Amino acid sequence: MTAPTGALLGVILWLIVTALGLPAMMGRFWVSYIPVFLILGAFSFAWPFGRRFLWTTTLVLTGFLALIAYTPLMRAPMQAWIRDDAIPLTPLDAVVALSADMTDDGILGPDATGRLLDALRLVKQNNAPLLLTTRYSRPSLHRRLTPDSGQRRLVSLAGLESRWRILPDVKTTRDEASRAWALLGASHSHIAVVTSPLHTRRACAVFEAAGFTVTCVAAESLRWARRSLDEVSDRVLAFEEYIYERAGMVKYERMGWVKAGS
Repeated sequence: MTAPTGALLGVILWLIVTALGLPAMMGRFWVSYIPVFLILGAFSFAWPFGRRFLWTTTLVLTGFLALIAYTPLMRAPMQAWIRDDAIPLTPLDAVVALSADMTDDGILGPDATGRLLDALRLVKQNNAPLLLTTRYSRPSLHRRLTPDSGQRRLVSLAGLESRWRILPDVKTTRDEASRAWALLGASHSHIAVVTSPLHTRRACAVFEAAGFTVTCVAAESLRWARRSLDEVSDRVLAFEEYIYERAGMVKYERMGWVKAGS
């Protein structure tokens, strides 16, 4: 029964690692890791060292996940990572809503919807002359998907079509900042960047490195309770994003896309 036990432990370890957000941090689709962990678990369990490693790693990560999920341990660090600036009284040159998730039907996901809704509200509240959204695309089974139709639906409902501009062909937050600078330039450099709470610090640092004066706006999260973080699921989801953003900031600093210590 050693191989089946090892395979089972491998899958359990995969579940824990996934809950902690590590596969997303490495930029791969999480389901693809199931056979990897299953096979490694089965083979590793054949040796004493492999068994000890599997049991120890699983127990340690289980304890860490329990601390994240059932205690307020990470609440303060995660809240401190969010940047949410005061909105200026004078009109901004533009409001930029960053793109995010969408389904295989091309429907905006919760992060993308939350960002755009708060950007629309801010354009009206501040009377900003321009609303910028960004266009990224990804393949699906039968076509290449973009967020255009979902964005257009919300922009139209808000009655802001005349102020809307799309920044095309973006793959990274740095692309979004570069496209925005190419469109607006130094003459329209005071902007608001609206993005998900834990993405604010990295995103706004990228736009500032591009030359903008940035008012950073943390959109309301539609996936987890940003302010309270009382529920187990909220804490785990927030921690996944937090780990991803901390890793992303390290990468962007090494690439020179943001200033160190931003």
